[in-house]
Amino acid sequence: MDVMRKTAVAAAVAVLVVLAVWAVVNATLGGPSAEDVLDAIGGQSSFCWRAELTDNLTKEEIFACVNYNNGSAFWKVTSGNGTSLTRAFPGEDFYDLNWDLALHSKGVEWNVMNFASWVLKEGTAEGIEKVGRDEYEIRVVLRGTDSYAVGTLENGSRVEERHEIIAFLRVDGEGKLKGGHFTWRREMHYTDWSRDEVMEIRGSFEMLGPWNN
Repeated sequence: MDVMRKTAVAAAVAVLVVLAVWAVVNATLGGPSAEDVLDAIGGQSSFCWRAELTDNLTKEEIFACVNYNNGSAFWKVTSGNGTSLTRAFPGEDFYDLNWDLALHSKGVEWNVMNFASWVLKEGTAEGIEKVGRDEYEIRVVLRGTDSYAVGTLENGSRVEERHEIIAFLRVDGEGKLKGGHFTWRREMHYTDWSRDEVMEIRGSFEMLGPWNN
């Protein structure tokens, strides 16, 4: 009995050692969690980024910066129609409207940090892969539905929308956002117009560092 008991204890200890080693290895190789990335996003007060967006009809290149410290932002957009510049500088025309876009919009073109935060909070992080030295890629999937109205009072329609975002967020070992790419698919059913529409946006972005304005 003593031999059997000692053998069982030894086996249990061996299993615990294996599990402990596996946990250490997994923590070492697994990279940052979604919570780490969200914490890093929350710690960013000034940043610039470059993005490319392509949909069914157009392609846009965006260079933009946001600074929460002094409440300013700008967005330079280049497409087939030329180049446009939108600014949110205190005291300038349309400041409240444009700064609200910087604060609350979930689109990559307006605030890439809001986009990354949104998909991480509302979506599901399905996996992480090491893609370089101290660099990881997190796959996130966000699916949802929405309903709203479009058109005029005389000729409007209710819209039932389903959307799916598949995003790959590239971060460093501490969770700081470095870049990424994504596909955003929207399926719209216009109830009163008996019409369906599908739109797919393919995008990529690179973080450029802080904006010292």
